[in-house]
Amino acid sequence: MIKRYIDTGEIVGTHGLRGEMRVQPWSDSPAFLTGFSTFYLDDKGQVSLKVRGARVHKNIVLLTAEGVDSIETAERLRGKVLYFDRRDVQLEEGRHFVQDLIGCEVRDEKNGSVIGK
Repeated sequence: MIKRYIDTGEIVGTHGLRGEMRVQPWSDSPAFLTGFSTFYLDDKGQVSLKVRGARVHKNIVLLTAEGVDSIETAERLRGKVLYFDRRDVQLEEGRHFVQDLIGCEVRDEKNGSVIGK
């Protein structure tokens, strides 16, 4: 079954005193996470986090969100996994989410024989 909400990173710490959060991305590039206006804190999309700003800093993303205005508030989110709604992403032709490929058969291009899953 294809999941609607895809886990994409983890809040691993804070940055500064005004609620900016350090996010470890689980994607090809940290820049992928800068294009979202909303993340979710659960895999059902019930708890949302509205993005005010996101920028790449080295290999992480620095994220600011509505209602997270202090280091104390940001610290309470440490360890939370961020999810995005797959409906918010338009992948290029031939690109797929890894989770959508797990369990698929792999076939030899020439003779069509099954190589594995």
